[in-house]
Amino acid sequence: MVGPSWVIFTVMGAGEFAFHGRRVDAAGGAMLGMSILLGGRGIGAMVGPLIAARWAGQSDRRLGLGILFGYITVALGYVLLGVSRTVWTAAGCAMLAHAGGSTVWVFSTTLLQLHSEDRFRGRVFSADLGLASLSFAITAYMCGRFLDAGISARALATGTGLLMLLPAALLTFALRSARATALLVRPSAG
Repeated sequence: MVGPSWVIFTVMGAGEFAFHGRRVDAAGGAMLGMSILLGGRGIGAMVGPLIAARWAGQSDRRLGLGILFGYITVALGYVLLGVSRTVWTAAGCAMLAHAGGSTVWVFSTTLLQLHSEDRFRGRVFSADLGLASLSFAITAYMCGRFLDAGISARALATGTGLLMLLPAALLTFALRSARATALLVRPSAG
């Protein structure tokens, strides 16, 4: 969702959500529209993990559930962005989506930190960041190609949200499998 967000917010902010007002020319209105959307994105990215971390602490189970809820929040935010009618509603959707996305990033990084050995940690985090950067680039490029092919930014926002349900479903399955495995291997109290 990070790659497409740079493309979607730019296109929607400059086009559909360009700010119109007194003493604001077309270029300034496009810039304000993009800025409002990206501002909502930034506020959400900052606030999401701050709120969620108080609940999760360093509990593996809660961090995993936080990641799951983060993906669902991203999905909801982007689907709602696809139907937003005002720049302020769209900024709220961006805030919601990126509160979830940033929570996913922070919680997954926390789990990596908690479960990687000190001697491997640098390589683990460099691989994580490298793969994330590659995914940002690929998905931004694909989003741009879809726009060039005539698919609307609204449809791409909705599609991005719906695609976030895929990692949510995979994580749900993984969390259930891990819980079932933990129940099977738990020593009996007898």
